[in-house]
Amino acid sequence: MRQPLLQSPTIGTKGGVIGRPRKALPAYRAWPLRESLPELVEGASPQDFIRTRAAAGDTLVLIAHALKMTDETLRRLMREDPNLAWAYKVGCAQDEAEWVKLLKRDALDAEKTNTNALAYLNRRHGWRRETPESMSITVNNFNIPDARPLSDFIDVEVENAHGA
Repeated sequence: MRQPLLQSPTIGTKGGVIGRPRKALPAYRAWPLRESLPELVEGASPQDFIRTRAAAGDTLVLIAHALKMTDETLRRLMREDPNLAWAYKVGCAQDEAEWVKLLKRDALDAEKTNTNALAYLNRRHGWRRETPESMSITVNNFNIPDARPLSDFIDVEVENAHGA
């Protein structure tokens, strides 16, 4: 069943209808956004809340959303208060350590390599397969002649022709 159009159609210069008219946007209520941190978040200090959420693997955007603020606001607050930035770093380090323990446990049990854990550590914590020392870099060398003096390019006959 067709839905009714909410606006009158657009009429072109020749009297024909141009396209389908837009419907009105549904009404929505915007989320309230904070500009500062609350004293307690879910019964904990903001530092503990940020550390706990980062240790659980939440990104900065998800933590900011849980704090009812934008990620730009949380980044600004982390620049102003080094304790917040440190709490986020500690939480990320705890998350990384947990995944490393999982990899270590699988390696000691002589199971297959846990590729899911490796992929997660690569994506979330910047792990790479190669170290800078093991990476090979190919450089192509070109032999470029030394600079020559301008007198090599000036034709003697042309100078005589202008001097005459």
